[in-house]
Amino acid sequence: MATRKTRFEDSLRRLEEIVGKLESGDTPLEQSFALFEEGMRLASECQERLERMRGRMEVLVRTKDGHRREPLDAEQRDEQPAGDDDAA
Repeated sequence: MATRKTRFEDSLRRLEEIVGKLESGDTPLEQSFALFEEGMRLASECQERLERMRGRMEVLVRTKDGHRREPLDAEQRDEQPAGDDDAA
């Protein structure tokens, strides 16, 4: 199963397990360091996946002529003129 891509939820669950072990304070130093490295890798992978998904999402905005799609990211929406549907 090593070739199978890990699901986001599985990565997040593993990251939560790691945090719990590290917060308990019962883990030996060497194992804590290995867990920390794994946790940092998982956190980075989860963040990258979330960013990719955010880029794929859109919101539907109601206009006087119906609806239009806009990027979910607020910064991208702010760059577009709001309510200026006649500019097309």
